[in-house]
Amino acid sequence: MYSLTNAQQRVWFMQQLHPGSCLMNIGLALKWRIPLQTDRLREAVLIFLRENESVRLPVMARPQEEPVRPSQYSPLDTEAAVPVLAFGEADPAGRAWEWAAREWIARDMQELLDMGSGALTRFTILELDHAQTWLYIKAHHLHADGAALIHAGREIAGIYAKLEQGSYVPSEGKPTFAEAAERERYYLASPRYEQDARFWEEQFEELSEPLFAVPELGSRTLQSGRWETVIGPGLRAQIDRFCSAAGVTPYHFFLAGAYAWLYRLTGQRDITLGSITSNRTHPADKLTYGMFANTLAVRHLLDPGSPFAEHCSGISRYYNRLLRHQKYPFNHLIAKLREQHPQLLKLYQAGIEFQVMDSGMAEGAPFDMEPLFSGMIDEELVVHVKDYRDLSTYGLTLEYKLSTFRDEEMADWGTRFVRLLEAAAADPSRTLAELPLLSREEKRRILIGFNEAEEDLPSGSTVVGLFREQARRTPDAPAVEWGSERLSYRGLACRSELLAQRLKGDGLETEDVVALLLPRGAELITAMLAVMTAGGAYLPVDPDYPPERIRYMLEDSGAGWLLSDEKTLQRMASNGEPALGERVRIGTLEGMRSGMDACADSHLPEPAPESLAYVIYTSGTTGQPKGVEIEHRGLAHLIAAEGRVMGLSEATRMLQFASSSFDASVAEILPVLCYGGALVVEPREALLPGEPLLQVIRSKGVNTACLTPSVLAQLAMEPGWRESLAGLHTVVTAGEACPAEVAAAWGKGRRLINGYGPTEASVWATYQEYAADRPLHIGRPFGRSQIYLLDENMQPVPPGITGELYIGGPALARGYRNRPELTAGRFVHVDLGEPYGGTVRVYRTGDRARYAPDGCIEYCGRKDHQVKLRGHRIELEEVEAVLNAHPGVLQACATVLEEGQGAGPALAAFIVRAGGGEQPHPEELRSWLGDKLPRHMVPHRFLAVEELPLTAGGKVDRRRLHTLVRREAATTAAAQTAAGGTIEAALTEIWIEALGCGTVTPTDPFFDLGGDSFRLLHVHRRIRERWGVSLSVTDLFRCPTIRSLARHLEGLEKGSPKTVEDREPVGPGDGRTAEVPGGNRRAELERQKRLRRKGREQ
Repeated sequence: MYSLTNAQQRVWFMQQLHPGSCLMNIGLALKWRIPLQTDRLREAVLIFLRENESVRLPVMARPQEEPVRPSQYSPLDTEAAVPVLAFGEADPAGRAWEWAAREWIARDMQELLDMGSGALTRFTILELDHAQTWLYIKAHHLHADGAALIHAGREIAGIYAKLEQGSYVPSEGKPTFAEAAERERYYLASPRYEQDARFWEEQFEELSEPLFAVPELGSRTLQSGRWETVIGPGLRAQIDRFCSAAGVTPYHFFLAGAYAWLYRLTGQRDITLGSITSNRTHPADKLTYGMFANTLAVRHLLDPGSPFAEHCSGISRYYNRLLRHQKYPFNHLIAKLREQHPQLLKLYQAGIEFQVMDSGMAEGAPFDMEPLFSGMIDEELVVHVKDYRDLSTYGLTLEYKLSTFRDEEMADWGTRFVRLLEAAAADPSRTLAELPLLSREEKRRILIGFNEAEEDLPSGSTVVGLFREQARRTPDAPAVEWGSERLSYRGLACRSELLAQRLKGDGLETEDVVALLLPRGAELITAMLAVMTAGGAYLPVDPDYPPERIRYMLEDSGAGWLLSDEKTLQRMASNGEPALGERVRIGTLEGMRSGMDACADSHLPEPAPESLAYVIYTSGTTGQPKGVEIEHRGLAHLIAAEGRVMGLSEATRMLQFASSSFDASVAEILPVLCYGGALVVEPREALLPGEPLLQVIRSKGVNTACLTPSVLAQLAMEPGWRESLAGLHTVVTAGEACPAEVAAAWGKGRRLINGYGPTEASVWATYQEYAADRPLHIGRPFGRSQIYLLDENMQPVPPGITGELYIGGPALARGYRNRPELTAGRFVHVDLGEPYGGTVRVYRTGDRARYAPDGCIEYCGRKDHQVKLRGHRIELEEVEAVLNAHPGVLQACATVLEEGQGAGPALAAFIVRAGGGEQPHPEELRSWLGDKLPRHMVPHRFLAVEELPLTAGGKVDRRRLHTLVRREAATTAAAQTAAGGTIEAALTEIWIEALGCGTVTPTDPFFDLGGDSFRLLHVHRRIRERWGVSLSVTDLFRCPTIRSLARHLEGLEKGSPKTVEDREPVGPGDGRTAEVPGGNRRAELERQKRLRRKGREQ
């Protein structure tokens, strides 16, 4: 009796990890193309068993030990059974006997070999219609490796041939596996073992990032698929000539090819592959049946500019160096690495194996060898290369997990692997970046075919000219409906022309930037048209932005003009907000309209297509936003394409939902005014997702709207929503990924269009209309936009492979305002090659996407840390930069967490406090951020952590951040005790559920705890479910604390509710804060903070 070797221990562990599975089954078929004498073949098998005691070793566990330790015992003395199966007739389905034999083997390979039953290697003879004879060998990996099965097959074939000739002589004194185990024990106690350990640890002081994205644990499976092909004599000859000239082995060629292939498909340069070695370093090992195989973790950092020949030679040298340390057990390496990297699950996800499978010519009895598979795999992907020297071919097999890859996907990968190998062998001077994955026909289809516009779009005009023409056609039609007011096309044209002439007369020059500090409404729309008509570019500024951000936008943009209204300026002054800037010329609409009562008789000249139309600021990675400059030609493209895609007409009634500070407002406002439709504008508080928004759409006859998926999901929770929105026939959803269930709900009975595009591409770049029989992706190019999915070497990626999304075409922005370096880095020129369009200017989005075979584009996430949350584009690095500037923060990391309970995703920040100080209070951090960032960029939750989790490569592991969520220890009972009343206690539970926090006091304002309109609606729904009272959402705004809301609910329960009209307006002095979506919900707190700051300064 002796213990398992390290190689066997790895197998034992895997079997215990997956009990009852056939994962550890391996097999080999010896196929003679002539009939053999069955009895003589059985005799050859029995002789082999007698002469090789290692084949008869049983492995048993001793359950009484703790932990259970398996051991190997003396060889079994019993004579093994060698059954014979005949496949002499076609099966009932009419398939050939060979298929029947293969199906039987496939089923048997999936049957578990019981380690407690004794024989772990079994032999079966298959007679195929008396024309062929197969010997099927099945073994548990604990008992044998691939090299052992090949050796056994050759030896049995040789014994059979000698028996046929009567020349067989028994062999004696063969080496045993027990002797090999003893050699391993000696090695483990030797200085060489210590040297090998140091060598391997040095190779992995830092770890490679995972190569593939894998499903969550509950969705993973061991089931595998296979793709196979044969590399014929022609390509084989090229490969062999290259290997001979370069002084490398064929295995090194395929290993180098696998690295280049995986790099080109994944974009990852630092790749670790598992290389299976026979590990038979002692001469006796090569003659011994058993499990010797070890895994070499081969890590290589690829250089895309390296010629393939140089790349292959480098890998050859490094691999030969690794072989000198191949005896070091792989399980020991994993154990050592986990001491430094506790999060390590696997050192590699893909493996490669090379085996020589030359056909046997045993004394005139030719046979072939075929490795067999169990249908299960532990790695995500394994490349098997078989060297059939006698046939002058290579066999190439990809075995892959079906939970990670699809069959059709891997067929495509395999085809591209062969294409890359062909190119590398034909011209090894080509760099890794130049090795082709696409044929010329595929490249033309991707770059040209996928970008063909469905219809030509008109060009040459601008929004100014288009709107003027529409106003002449339908002067009395409604253009803007604002509450109970109605502004016709004649009225809107007259107002905008008058204001434009006033601006021009006051000295506005072409492309001067005019900031519009205006609330939503007809005045804002008038000002937008007026500025562009006068030749300027408008800059929308949300009045509810923090003053510091407003000042930054004015200074960074170089805006010389600011248009506002008296009410907005008075409100800002009453809040104690400092001046907006010394050099900005501030005017009010009221003042500029004075003395201008008649419509203008003559029009100002239409701006040029290449002139600036507007500047919109988006989140930036440096801690400050950046201004995107959009020209009139890009805006004109949006208007033409949107009209075609959405079917805009004079019958369109478009809801104006988005804030003017976001580019979605451009798509809502300007196109519909160029097609004669009506724009429906309402105050923000009337657009709360839920019953208020439903009421607006229903009562105002809205038939077209652009809404984020989050808003659509909220609306679908309202009773009777579908019936009440029967008139809403077109919905565009954008700003974030649209869940399948939301798309299915909204795609019934109306057109649902999924839009995608960054601000830098004039709002939309792609779109797809929902259809029940296919997933909703970001679709195809919008209008004349051009979409290119490229790898890091600016080469187009094949369908199914993820690349970075680049946008070209007439809608591209000019660049970033006063940011030439940033512009040069994001707006680049790409040489596609003359046959495919030559050199084109494109925008590098940072988004990852892939093509379906038909050209439909599937969004695959970001390369960086930008997120889209409820339609808002947020650079997490900008949030982190502001947080890291706080004196109490050592390190911060922002991410999006799913809150559950219907609350949806929310922005969260993980905080590592600065040494020696106390953890900053969430309210302090909210105030710090609120002075510098818009409300949508202030995290909903702040979570204290001792340290941030890191990936194997030492970067912050954002995927693991959700596991660090530390809810406060207070229980619901403690919260109820702190509350002080039955209704307050129940409300506390609801607030904790909606906000995802641990404790809430009765006097905490809802929005100061990170609440937003979506969570407010969750609270509203839960209150109605619990008490069944007639409570409006506005009541929740009026009662922002648990205590005030509890008092209001008590009044409702007593039958004397106070309506909204009965209540006094909320003012800055009553201790409450009224809020609307996107509003400055902490205006009073900010005012008090400024006053305190001024007091300290004085």
